[in-house]
Amino acid sequence: MNKFTRQSAPFHKLNLLLFTLLLCTFLFSSNLLYSQRISCEEPTTFPFTEIPESTQCEQLSGIEFDLYVGAGTPITHSSQISLIPSHEIRVVGNFIIDNNFLLPNSIVMIDPNVSIVIQEGAHLTIDNSTLF
Repeated sequence: MNKFTRQSAPFHKLNLLLFTLLLCTFLFSSNLLYSQRISCEEPTTFPFTEIPESTQCEQLSGIEFDLYVGAGTPITHSSQISLIPSHEIRVVGNFIIDNNFLLPNSIVMIDPNVSIVIQEGAHLTIDNSTLF
């Protein structure tokens, strides 16, 4: 054996010991972190005692809409209408914004599974309006 081989044997044992120590530390800390996770199955209680506030749908349920837009109506694109301030609008089907379109002081109800698509170069500005 040469001089370097004799000196490196204790060095290798030290490296192996350090590696084992680091590995054990990692496995132990990982187990602690895992055991502290909260299960989604655990019941959750909330400290709410008050009656919940009503939703936008409940608050605005009595509105009579003066404009229906979207697929299935005569108005499918924003360029087909010019809005005057303050409208009650219901989007019943997919609606395409194809110009610079302003919704000022309006209430807009969007039916479930409906998309409003803004085409390239077009802009939708919503000013002091409620969408639900």
